Amino acid sequence: MEKIINATGSDVIELWIYRNGKIIKKYFNNRTWIFVSGEPYYLTMLEKSLDATNYIYRYTTMNDIYGLQNGIQIYLSPSKSSDMASRIEESFGSRLKIYNADINNILRFMVSRGMEFYSLENPYEEDISLPAAVIEPVSTRGRIKYVAINGNIYSSNIYEETKRAIEENIIIIYRNYQNEFSILLDQMKKHGYYINARFYRERTFESYGRHSYMPGAVKIRDRICVDYDSFVYREAGISGLFELSRVSSLPVEIVSSITPGTVVSSIEEKEALKRKILVPFRKDDYEIAKNPAELFSADAGGIVFNPEPGIYSDVYEIDFSSMYPGIIVEYGISPESISGGNTAYLSQFLRGLLD
Repeated sequence: MEKIINATGSDVIELWIYRNGKIIKKYFNNRTWIFVSGEPYYLTMLEKSLDATNYIYRYTTMNDIYGLQNGIQIYLSPSKSSDMASRIEESFGSRLKIYNADINNILRFMVSRGMEFYSLENPYEEDISLPAAVIEPVSTRGRIKYVAINGNIYSSNIYEETKRAIEENIIIIYRNYQNEFSILLDQMKKHGYYINARFYRERTFESYGRHSYMPGAVKIRDRICVDYDSFVYREAGISGLFELSRVSSLPVEIVSSITPGTVVSSIEEKEALKRKILVPFRKDDYEIAKNPAELFSADAGGIVFNPEPGIYSDVYEIDFSSMYPGIIVEYGISPESISGGNTAYLSQFLRGLLD
């Protein structure tokens, strides 16, 4: 049995293939492009700027969800695409529209090659079983007191047991909410039990009006690392990570560290790439603060009925937002086809996901 289980890199993609209990790596040079459309005058100005560089480009016509767009296709390394898009944006602002500049490099590579993570012959086939270790250190005042590995407690030989677990498994699920896993690996290094790892600082972020904390991430060379407190892992386990990796063409490590909403956006980008539909560089931020006039214009048609103040019993709440995908599919709703239709892109994309 042979499965693609992971991929890393940007300008050079390192593909991990699991075959007969071993990981085989293949390397691919990776090139990409961005597309810029707009009025001919501004495209000519962009052309003159490109002529002063070594970038290869061409005039061509491509489709976004609204139809054919005339513009310039610029070929470049994936690591340069976002920077190039930002430079064009700084120079021309909204006078030029940029596409396909911030799509995940691995997602784009996988789609372009027709490859899939954890591919299945049919929906009833079982997922591949990869060796996995759950490592949960417990620390006191910056020192590791003991470590639980797959439920077994080790208060002595902690470094040896942890190193063995990492060496013998492909997927490492670690607890690092208070940097305990980072502390453990650092102490192991000082005592001669070296693990080739990289550490990333913890951060806070805002999503849908809520502030959340994300522990510091740990990446171990030649291993797939998943934070134990990952939402997807907690809710759906390793099989859930495999499923989202399969449908989104994002590696498990990435899927485990982003929100389900971001995964769905990646699936949408994947479908756009397969259908050769351009993806805008900047997504519209519908949650941005608005003045009253802007709010009334954007939310025309919305009505809120305020209840009479008081104490009530037998109160129920209907979450209408969870019905949106079904409504979009049923009535063929999409930005380019508000009146509905069988060819609406968003409706087609969601139909496949719901099915």
